[in-house]
Amino acid sequence: MRRWSTIMSISIIAGMSVIACGGTANGPDETSSPLVSSPEISTVSSSDIATSTLESTPTFAPTFTPVTTATAEPTRTIEPTPVPVSQQGSGNANVEVSLTAGLSVVTLRHYGKERFRVRLLTKDGAGRGQIAVDRDAFQGSRAIAVRESGNYVVEITADGGWELEVTHPIPTESVVQLLPLKVSGTGTQAVYFVKTKPGLHTVTLTHQGRSAFVVSVMNSNARQFDRIIEAPGEFSGTAAITVRSRPFDYLIFDIRADGDWTMEIE
Repeated sequence: MRRWSTIMSISIIAGMSVIACGGTANGPDETSSPLVSSPEISTVSSSDIATSTLESTPTFAPTFTPVTTATAEPTRTIEPTPVPVSQQGSGNANVEVSLTAGLSVVTLRHYGKERFRVRLLTKDGAGRGQIAVDRDAFQGSRAIAVRESGNYVVEITADGGWELEVTHPIPTESVVQLLPLKVSGTGTQAVYFVKTKPGLHTVTLTHQGRSAFVVSVMNSNARQFDRIIEAPGEFSGTAAITVRSRPFDYLIFDIRADGDWTMEIE
């Protein structure tokens, strides 16, 4: 029984590769060959392992996809559409207006008998220019160049009723005058639009008044601005203006006067 047990033990350890031969359960044969031959153990090397069941995982080279960085287009600043202002009142007042950069025309009427003054201010109260000054009734228009879009205040000092209009004329929606041109008027007035070709042009002016006579010219987007005449009262003379835009430009003449005036442009 002991040797049988040994054989069984070896058989288990060898993984069923031990072969039993000779002898029986009743005892060994003394003259026979040994009951147990040296077990033949099959040695399996690592190279004998079938590779079909454990195939190596293929190695892939990393793939890099170039990332294209989009170039952002510059942000465009879109100016709000200018809204005309029309308001009337009596006595002193502050009228809030929204102006866009460029040309604006302010038309005023005053029905009082004392000092009448109109100024353009920023929302913070900083002065941006005097629009009108008179000691009596007033009726006229001014062309003003707005450098920066924003909210402004029209400050009115008056002793009577008044009317205020603020418009933003453009050549495509206005009456355009051609050269040669001859116009006349009385008092303060904005004359627009005058279509002119590039080059030098002569302006002949007269004024029959006692207060300052000041004439300025600007183009339709208010980027070119020149004061061509400034006289203490009566005036008769000429001035030269140079138009740079091609193939032509639209001009606005801002005339400040207290009497009759004439203007010829060639």
